[in-house]
Amino acid sequence: MNRWTSYGSPNEQDWLEVDFGQPKTVSRVVLHIYDDRGGVQPPMEFIVQTWTDQAWQNVDVTSRTPDKPTGSMANTVTFAPVSTSKLRVLFIHDGGARSGVTELEIWQQ
Repeated sequence: MNRWTSYGSPNEQDWLEVDFGQPKTVSRVVLHIYDDRGGVQPPMEFIVQTWTDQAWQNVDVTSRTPDKPTGSMANTVTFAPVSTSKLRVLFIHDGGARSGVTELEIWQQ
């Protein structure tokens, strides 16, 4: 993926979803957050979720670097390995700005 943004979205939250098509065991997500210093800025918060039994569940985060979502650098979230067929990142936007990603890495166990 080259870039994804929620620019122009009327929502206070948006998400980016990946469907693996079959269960995969994953334990780390790395986001490179886009920041154009205008309409697309780092979110106030982002939450990694996995698809389990017809519902989205937040992962049990064991480590987050940096602590606060930061643009133009790797934002790494590690968690206990979980088997899932889909994963999404839920973005809680910061004020009137919207969120964006230039790279999303999902690491398998």
